[in-house]
Amino acid sequence: MKHEPISILLLGESDVGKTHYGAQVLRRLNSGSSAFELVNGGNLNPFKVALDKISQGLSAPHTPRAESSESLWTLRQRSNGSNIELVWPDYGGEQVSGMINSKSLPSTWRDKLIKAAGWIFMVRPSQVPLPEDILTRAVSLPAVDDPVNSTLSPQSKLIEILQMLKYKKQSYLEHKGMPPPIVVLLSCYDELATDESPSIYCRAHLPMFDQYLSSNWPEERRRIFGVSPLGQPLSQTQPNDDYVASGPVKKGFVIDEQGNKTGDLLAPIEWLLSVSDMC
Repeated sequence: MKHEPISILLLGESDVGKTHYGAQVLRRLNSGSSAFELVNGGNLNPFKVALDKISQGLSAPHTPRAESSESLWTLRQRSNGSNIELVWPDYGGEQVSGMINSKSLPSTWRDKLIKAAGWIFMVRPSQVPLPEDILTRAVSLPAVDDPVNSTLSPQSKLIEILQMLKYKKQSYLEHKGMPPPIVVLLSCYDELATDESPSIYCRAHLPMFDQYLSSNWPEERRRIFGVSPLGQPLSQTQPNDDYVASGPVKKGFVIDEQGNKTGDLLAPIEWLLSVSDMC
């Protein structure tokens, strides 16, 4: 069965684990431990450094701000033998932060938005703390016109990113259709040390962001997963010999909305592709 290339827009600011996730997904595809296998991979250069570092038990450096590239992966679905071409982007996360600061979208993102059949939005919860308020601490509220306190809160930034992309996609396509299905990946889930499912954690710790998601995407077109591409923290300078000995391909996990844990890092992508086929 032949499919048109399916482009997935991977979103996330710097240091949320986009490159680690892509590298470990590639490792799973090559190992035959997922619902898909890699038939052909074009332009895997963006992930070579990460793959090499992880094989040494090291954490990879983040993608430089100015760097932007795409890899075309031909995947074969094991259940029915059909092929799917997946376009996987890699870019410096500062580009996403820059959209908020400049209030504009780089021209290079136009095609990404138009072609994307689904969005993966990676959020590192430890970088999005709940702000203190008058219910948790006796603090004075800033003046409305105080320029020092005029920056967006962490959750507001996440919402602003999605709102900007939604608006621009609709303007490019000249209609106000429903946004593409979305997977929210709460990354580095191992560092949260929680037994809560990702959906419950998001509702409790990212309440404003969670409300925005439920207000703009119907339940059948959104999912929240927890993901730890590496399974544990790794240093950029001190190799972890135990990690190497046990095998990086066995490391990393995904937790679904019901709290079920799996080593199949492609589970969120599999869900997104299944929904994208119906768009």
